[in-house]
Amino acid sequence: MTATVVTETLSSMRMSAEHRVLIAIARLKVNTAQEESLGRMLRGPIAWDTLVDEARWHKLEGMLFHHLRQPAFSSLVPPQTMAGLKGLYSRNVARYLFFTQELGQVLSALAERRIPSVILKGAGLVETIYRDPGLRPMADLDILVPHSRSQEAYEALRHIGYQPVVGAAEQAQMQDRDRQLAALVRAGKPVVVELHTHLVERDSPMRLDVAHFWRGTTEVQIAGHRSQVLTPEYEIAFLCNNFFKDRRYYSYSSLGQLCDIAEVCRAQASTADWSRFGLEGPLGPMTGPIFCGLYLARHVLGAPVPDEALAATEPPGFRPAQARLLLERRVLSRNFTARQLVKPSAEKYGLARALREGFRRICPDKAYLAKRYNLRPGFRWVYILYLRRAAESLGVAVKLAVRPGRARDEFSVDRWMHSLNRLRPVGGPKAEAADHDLKFPRHVGDTLGGQT
Repeated sequence: MTATVVTETLSSMRMSAEHRVLIAIARLKVNTAQEESLGRMLRGPIAWDTLVDEARWHKLEGMLFHHLRQPAFSSLVPPQTMAGLKGLYSRNVARYLFFTQELGQVLSALAERRIPSVILKGAGLVETIYRDPGLRPMADLDILVPHSRSQEAYEALRHIGYQPVVGAAEQAQMQDRDRQLAALVRAGKPVVVELHTHLVERDSPMRLDVAHFWRGTTEVQIAGHRSQVLTPEYEIAFLCNNFFKDRRYYSYSSLGQLCDIAEVCRAQASTADWSRFGLEGPLGPMTGPIFCGLYLARHVLGAPVPDEALAATEPPGFRPAQARLLLERRVLSRNFTARQLVKPSAEKYGLARALREGFRRICPDKAYLAKRYNLRPGFRWVYILYLRRAAESLGVAVKLAVRPGRARDEFSVDRWMHSLNRLRPVGGPKAEAADHDLKFPRHVGDTLGGQT
């Protein structure tokens, strides 16, 4: 997709000047037309503090500095803004160096016990895609280990000084969900390690045989160690799934996650095995999230996603307005009204279920309330918190009543995302239920992009 088409696609959307700048810089390289467009934006009214704040929210502060320091733009940026961005860029570099040093010790601890491992996200992407540690911030170390060796891997890291951040009960709960173990931190060091055993929870409708991901790996050098990372098509699938599942909760890092998807596509378009995507392929259960990530990466950031990849993953009855709403409400907006109202594991998304789930959200069990509001277990006045929840819910209800159109859009996005969790091969055992879920409330407005 050309830069001109992407620009025309976004021009009709209601978004702030700051968001337009972030979309323009969410890529490693800009061509001449994109450079001219970015220059026009920077010469217009820009709230620089807001721009930097939004860049940090979306984890694009390094990319913003990377582009704004170029001679064509540096004179347009206030000196204090440039100095602040340089500091954030330098912090990313320092964190990467510290994290990779720690990663070397983690990999050594696992290698000593001959425990296979695959590096996910940050460290692998910096090494293979970005090549500049200041461009892509890191918050933790994500490592995939075999489920059968997960407890042994956990003990190996505890042996070198890592400790869990949660209690035994929550650790057991996380292990039962079988996606990742409780996060580990090392005393005196701001490093979090997350050991993954799968990509999704045990009860997720997107559950697949994780052996496919173990077969889809390649070797690279990271932190002086021979390390395994995912091959392009599995990297793209993992990143799309990660982007998708996070949109059930918040928009934090969303544009940065789309940037990851787009840059892997740019770097690996000719080497990725796109035929692995689709309901009948090895990544079939993840088809909905893969389509969501690829569609937005192509239509928002101009990623070179092949037509056949989008055609193979496009859900039945798809309308571009659905993707546009997700972009508006779950990527560019920080405030969600419907935050995963109906769990993905639920067969159907209907009004009755939404009301039941909403009530359970307002009135959860006492243990959840105590944890949510940082009270000690057994606190006898915990019932007062139900009044607080009711007051908070009333505030949300008032906002919905004042802006019913926004509420409709929020629920439409939530319902569409729920349906993408449950795509099944044509004629499969749950095809009828999936078709039922693909009936959405009508949305009036311009669409994002064209039909693929």
